[in-house]
Amino acid sequence: MMLARCISQVVTDRRSFSGQTLSAAAFVRRMRGGAQSSLLRASDGKLYAVKLQGNPQGPNVLGNEALGSWLTARLGLKTPEWSRVAIDDAFLDQNQQMWFETQSGRVRPKAGLHFASRLQEAAGTGSVYEILPRTWFAHIKNREDFLGMLLLDLWCGHADNRQACFIQEADERALSAVFLDHGHMFGGPGHGGSWDLHPAVSFFLDRTMYDGLWLDGQVGEWMRKIWSIPAEAAYTFVSSIPPEWSSTPLELVVATILERRHTLQQLLIGLRAQFKAPLPMRKPIQRAYDCSESLRIPGDPLRAFPGSRNRLCMAGSR
Repeated sequence: MMLARCISQVVTDRRSFSGQTLSAAAFVRRMRGGAQSSLLRASDGKLYAVKLQGNPQGPNVLGNEALGSWLTARLGLKTPEWSRVAIDDAFLDQNQQMWFETQSGRVRPKAGLHFASRLQEAAGTGSVYEILPRTWFAHIKNREDFLGMLLLDLWCGHADNRQACFIQEADERALSAVFLDHGHMFGGPGHGGSWDLHPAVSFFLDRTMYDGLWLDGQVGEWMRKIWSIPAEAAYTFVSSIPPEWSSTPLELVVATILERRHTLQQLLIGLRAQFKAPLPMRKPIQRAYDCSESLRIPGDPLRAFPGSRNRLCMAGSR
């Protein structure tokens, strides 16, 4: 899989939402992935990977992205910062490359507010990777965060493998993991998804990433962080999310996750068993791949083009 040297602005504190509502200024390109996202330049002059309302993945994707990003940041895990971006009818009519491709033909997205993850280049000659060989795992500075993300995914009913990318700054051997793609949390992006799938569903694809991480003390610390998230703060946050971003009222989603905290210890039993189970056979990745200079933004020769797999650039872009 090819990646470029750019990534969403990363949040390392307890805030993931910038608080801004931006407007679309220029269409840059269509992005790959099931959500059929677009790369736009916004009114602040910065680049954003934008997930549009009504995208083919399902009616809950944008709301899941927003709430999932907020919870991830509340646990102190690295995740992209996001903003709302307003796109009007005239912009959509002028940029028909943004329209959805469906089996019945092209469909024009709705004008309104959409989910946008900010992009920026890695500093200097640094690189960003989506796939690493296992021999590199020991160089991930925050590898223990994969356990915290796994417990969060279990709590929030993540219905897909966990996605992450890895930032390597210039002249450094160490890497930092950033957690992406929250659109399949809370039972998934469609209607009536299950919150209680097999625990293995939410693992990072290469489960050797978790070797040595399941320690009772570490599990207990992540559980403490989950329980420390105030209910009032969660309800206040979802009140700021456009209601059209989810077919299920997000207040009900918050009520569900608050109730699920009381059953999380029981859910951990199944997850713990997965750590003891034999790993599925997979061919090891032999090398990491970085194509930072292989693609460029049209008309902007000094800026490397964001990766062909937009999971790199925004949460939930599959």
